Amino acid sequence: MRHHLGNVVVTTTDAATAEVRAYLLQTRNTGESIQMISTGVYTFSLRRSEGR
Repeated sequence: MRHHLGNVVVTTTDAATAEVRAYLLQTRNTGESIQMISTGVYTFSLRRSEGR
């Protein structure tokens, strides 16, 4: 099973954080074909830690 992210948009909220939004396509390889399982939207935050 694989999660494919596309159209990733990163919006900086301040010097240490950002908001991320991306479209999700989940697929499965059966060995004979690749099947689409689901789609969706991921929304998550990023935070700088120890300068990284």
